[in-house]
Amino acid sequence: MIYQYIKQFSFLELIKSILQALGILWLLVEITSFFFGKYWSDTIRSYWWLFFILGIIWGLYRAWPKLSVRERILDTDVDVEVRIGNMFSLPYAFIIGSNTTFDTSIEDNTISPKSVQGQFTKKFCSSIKLLDKLLEDSLSGVPVKAIKNKREKPFGKLKEYDLGTVAPIEINGKKAYFVAIAIFNQHKVASVGRVDFLDLLPKMWDGIRNRGGFEPLCCPILGSGFSRLNMTREELIHEIIKSFIAATSEAKFSERLVVVITPSDFSAGHINLREIKKFLEYECIYGRSLTKPKIKEEIGTPIL
Repeated sequence: MIYQYIKQFSFLELIKSILQALGILWLLVEITSFFFGKYWSDTIRSYWWLFFILGIIWGLYRAWPKLSVRERILDTDVDVEVRIGNMFSLPYAFIIGSNTTFDTSIEDNTISPKSVQGQFTKKFCSSIKLLDKLLEDSLSGVPVKAIKNKREKPFGKLKEYDLGTVAPIEINGKKAYFVAIAIFNQHKVASVGRVDFLDLLPKMWDGIRNRGGFEPLCCPILGSGFSRLNMTREELIHEIIKSFIAATSEAKFSERLVVVITPSDFSAGHINLREIKKFLEYECIYGRSLTKPKIKEEIGTPIL
């Protein structure tokens, strides 16, 4: 992780800050020389080292990679944040990527203990049976896409739901939205295609809007792990953010979305937060203006 900090350290920002500090020094010297004479300008010039040190300090602050970037969506009070850390340490409602049959078993490795769903299960669920009961209750009344047979799916659950289906649950005081983002094959391999993933994101936000409780939302980089989606992590972050901003143009359903990057992804060099910050700034202004509903003009006879 230290290597990535050094790699993403911006020496350009450091140099710019030092030059800005020296530029301020030169400006003060010129002004005092013109108005107050050579004595005062020479006195200020003698403190050049102080301006140099202040420039270095300010430059280090600006150049050092940040652990978090955040922006507010234009004309709203909704924040979008991307941060490095552990999503389960945040006091928010979790978005948990699951599968279209909402399988939960960790013991037979249907769900990997290393996946976000597996980590959530181990950390917050006292038993798989309880989790299954909560999911079953949550999905009661939700249309079933198909009932698999044992030849198609010789393990786990057989009721299959559409991609993007949301199952909200609350367990041990923690709210979570399980979302169907991948499809299992008969060998317990989950996957989703690019087109299907982009299509399911609006459905996911719609499900959270219709079944949610207006909590701040915490989301991993959906599709980056066991879903085997052929997109980079930065691409996935972009699509998650764009779809969320588009969804807020329909109705506000949360005042904050936090997309969490794991320290291992950051250490591996998959993420550049400076580039994500630029993208976030752009989307929160222009993405919002492009998706903002237009007010229909009243057509009628003008009053003279």
